[in-house]
Amino acid sequence: MPIRIMQDQERGLRVIEFTGPIHRDDFETLSRLYFDRDFYRFTDREVVLFAPTASLAAIDVEDISLLADNYIEALRQRDDQVPVRAAWVMGDHVRAEARLWWDFTREHSRLNGERAVVDTLEAGIAALGLDPELAHDLRTRRGFRTFEVTSPAAG
Repeated sequence: MPIRIMQDQERGLRVIEFTGPIHRDDFETLSRLYFDRDFYRFTDREVVLFAPTASLAAIDVEDISLLADNYIEALRQRDDQVPVRAAWVMGDHVRAEARLWWDFTREHSRLNGERAVVDTLEAGIAALGLDPELAHDLRTRRGFRTFEVTSPAAG
């Protein structure tokens, strides 16, 4: 599955993991979740993991625009607060591809709060000011509900 979402609502943490090639359909599926109050809480801290297999090469500005527009519309409709902090964990293999995403969403920086870009999960946990033991819990999925996001492009 190209996108896995793990949530620990008690700790107010959401983890989104990208694996393999990511396509527009994956973004459409993910962006619909923004409108689900029971599933997606804008107040949660967020770790975005880009696995070594992740590729954003198939994503273009229109795809990112769809994701950003749905995020903003969901915020408007729900009148929630935005995440205080997010950490993006990514290797060099995806940083160049993520630059387009990063540049496009930078203009919405007031909506995205603070975003740290780091190399490891442990650095992401530290950037969010969370307990270092959380990295182990995340790897073993202890305390997390896991959801796979599938799309026609994934099959």
